[in-house]
Amino acid sequence: MKILLISILLCVSLNTFSQKEPKPGKHQAGANFGFTTGLGFSYRYWPDKLGVQFTFVPVIYDTTTFISLGLTGLLTLSETKYFKPFLYLGNHYVITQNDAEYNIGFGPGFSFGSAVRLNFMLGYGFYDVLDTFNLFPTAEIGVFYRF
Repeated sequence: MKILLISILLCVSLNTFSQKEPKPGKHQAGANFGFTTGLGFSYRYWPDKLGVQFTFVPVIYDTTTFISLGLTGLLTLSETKYFKPFLYLGNHYVITQNDAEYNIGFGPGFSFGSAVRLNFMLGYGFYDVLDTFNLFPTAEIGVFYRF
């Protein structure tokens, strides 16, 4: 009986130590706050060098309406286990009670972490391009869980 128990424990421990650390997948879910990439719940599909990010939040209450729709293109420049520099091109459509606004932004981004990543994006944004045409620096931030 002792030999059987020791054999089982040995097999389990060898199997545990022989497994490689799982690599996070190409899907990411989280939250994003950006003037040109969108505000709210966010999903990224980033299988290789090119990726895409969708961001969405609806807030509708009595006389208040706020809907944020974001679609962002992502291009990986390089990647290590804990750091990923990239470029982004963001599109953000904002609908409020009395108005709608479309913003476009671009620039570099930086992602820090392994399974959970903190993202910073800096660059320039063209704000309210459907009505006026304003160019300002922009900053975007997000946190994502990779699976």
